[in-house]
Amino acid sequence: MRWHDDENAVFSRFTAIITRELLTHKIYMNLRNIMPQKIHLESALKLMRNLMCKVFDDGTVLPLEPNKKQKAILDTVSNTVGKF
Repeated sequence: MRWHDDENAVFSRFTAIITRELLTHKIYMNLRNIMPQKIHLESALKLMRNLMCKVFDDGTVLPLEPNKKQKAILDTVSNTVGKF
C-alpha cells in the first residue's frame, strides 16, 4: 500500500494497516471453515509453502508436482478459490 506525506499520513497508514489486518483475518477464517477437521489450517499452510505453481494469463493456476498431502488440500480448496 502506498501513502503520501501530508497531514493525514498517520491516519492513512493506520487505515491501511487496519484494512490489511481485516482482510487477512477474513481470509484466514474462511479457509479455516473450508478445511476438513482432520487437517489444521496452520499445518496446511506450512505444507503449501513450498508448492510451486504456474500461473497463466487467463487466471488458471497449475500446481507443479504436489505430494499426497498437498493434493488433499488442493482438492478441498479448489472449489472455492479458483480454477486449477
